Amino acid sequence: MVVGGQCEFQNCSHIGVQGCAVKGGWERYPYYLQLLEEIKIDEESQLNKYVTKKEGGVRCKMGEKGMEQGRARLDRKKYRIESRKKMKQTMMTELKF
Repeated sequence: MVVGGQCEFQNCSHIGVQGCAVKGGWERYPYYLQLLEEIKIDEESQLNKYVTKKEGGVRCKMGEKGMEQGRARLDRKKYRIESRKKMKQTMMTELKF
């Protein structure tokens, strides 16, 4: 049940937030709470499923004994080592012209 119009917060979860206009008196509110719980569980399982993740230029990787290690993420195109085959091909094309 919405009391006094819309909720004053844009990203409100409508669960006991001070100043929230949405109260738990409407019939589908328990379903809403259940849906939020399922979303939370799904997001946690997705984070645990993938070992490496990108967060702000840091690559997190599971190390020894389950400890998480952070490494700086480098720009792939800038710091990538050129293969010998590609180096030979570029030299050959430069020599031909």
